[in-house]
Amino acid sequence: MKKKYIPVGSFLIIFLLFSGNLFAQQESRFFVRGNVNQEYSNNFYRFSDSAKSNDFRLLSSIIAGFSWKDDSLFSAVDIYYENRYLRYYKLTKYIRMEHNLTLDGSIRIDNNNVLFLNNKSRVRDYSELTQYNYFRNILDLYDQLKLSSELNLVIGYKYWIKNYPNSSLFQNYSSHRTFIKLNYRLSEKDYLGLRFEYQYHKGNLYPLINLINKNSNLTGSRYFLEASLSKLWGELILTDFSYKLESDQPSNPNDQAQNNYQGDENFEELLIDDADFDYIKNQFNFSLLLKLSERISLFSFNVLQFKNFNNWLINPDENLRRDILFFSSVILKYKLAQSYRINLYYNLEDNHSNLSSAKYNSSRMGLGLQFSF
Repeated sequence: MKKKYIPVGSFLIIFLLFSGNLFAQQESRFFVRGNVNQEYSNNFYRFSDSAKSNDFRLLSSIIAGFSWKDDSLFSAVDIYYENRYLRYYKLTKYIRMEHNLTLDGSIRIDNNNVLFLNNKSRVRDYSELTQYNYFRNILDLYDQLKLSSELNLVIGYKYWIKNYPNSSLFQNYSSHRTFIKLNYRLSEKDYLGLRFEYQYHKGNLYPLINLINKNSNLTGSRYFLEASLSKLWGELILTDFSYKLESDQPSNPNDQAQNNYQGDENFEELLIDDADFDYIKNQFNFSLLLKLSERISLFSFNVLQFKNFNNWLINPDENLRRDILFFSSVILKYKLAQSYRINLYYNLEDNHSNLSSAKYNSSRMGLGLQFSF
């Protein structure tokens, strides 16, 4: 019997959709946004040998939603649905459709206290690889407390679930995440942030071809400590620098997965939720937003990552695996009109490792059109 998706948190969205009359006297609007991208990717599988594969792919999405806000109450609600279609030309087995439903909301508790809620539901539907179809829900609830005119304290909780209804080979994934963050305003244009997060998780987040046995003990903990500095230079340049120390501690270190970077997950997602485990990671991020003119802007995001595995032996001499990763993304945007933009982008991944099969170089480039009304 085929399993069904159970969208945890969707009842919140349904409730708000049927409670529109509560907001009738406030500012509200419906909106539609979309984009179409033609992209080329070399080394799609992130291999270092002759098994590399290149392909073109077409990405398109349509977003339709409803937005309401009340500035005097510092309260807002955004509800929107996004339909994503991704088509490959050679690697047709990866063609897929995604359905995303998102709720963003905030409400002021008092003059110094604001509560935020975000819920994201996703259904991924492959045309051929149906065993990888999944339902994912991310609930994010946090409270922002104003301690002074310069200092804010954020305390929050995230709950992830990811279910695979068409396969009994993969363990469903769940993750409880708590975090605390301090935001300090150094000046009108300088902000300093400090964040700590703890995660307890179990199951398959990224089930891949050569993943470990379905009966493995896939439980563990992750710890994050992140410091960031944002600065606005005049009115045209915004920079952000951050450092993150990340430690993953599995319940059973012997359940290592080999060469886990495969499949069609975008690398941006892998940076946020790593496919590996049992490691210590030092990661440096730098981003730049530059307004070249009224119509042209440039955005760049760069990562330098050092990952040391705790128990992954790579030869009889008992050397542990060590990786150094560089990732860079550059996006050039041109404003055609009020509601239309053209994007030209390029992404590069370069991983150096003392495990030869883990070395790779991969890149993506694309041209896209964005619209909104």
